[in-house]
Amino acid sequence: MKKSRKIEISVAIGLVIAIVCSLIGFGYDCKEVRSNVVRLHILAESDCDADQNVKLLVRDALLESGAEIFSGSTSVDTASEALEKEKDKLVAIAENVLRENGFDYGVTINLEREYYTTRTYENYTLPAGEYLSLKVVLGKGEGHN
Repeated sequence: MKKSRKIEISVAIGLVIAIVCSLIGFGYDCKEVRSNVVRLHILAESDCDADQNVKLLVRDALLESGAEIFSGSTSVDTASEALEKEKDKLVAIAENVLRENGFDYGVTINLEREYYTTRTYENYTLPAGEYLSLKVVLGKGEGHN
């Protein structure tokens, strides 16, 4: 076998090994993200503009209060403990936003495991997979994301 052919084969094998290692590392990173993130999932009463708009107001209020609730949380376990303790407070915050905006339906909040597709936000991307989710249902929760 010619020396140039051996070099080509060696380079090809090196590339395959590098790609496989990269994919394994990426898979591990994705698993780490999914096991260390609590997602927020809010379902609006319906798909009408008013219900969708108030859903965004509820989201903003919950995220603002979340900074206080999650301070000191270093894992999904401590975050979920904090969420369970503050669940009634979160429901009250969401209900208050609804009332201030003229809506009279209720709110339910639960921690659940849910599947999410890949989602890109302004500065980061969360890979697809199953996450612990703070699921907030406004009214009947018949709105789509």
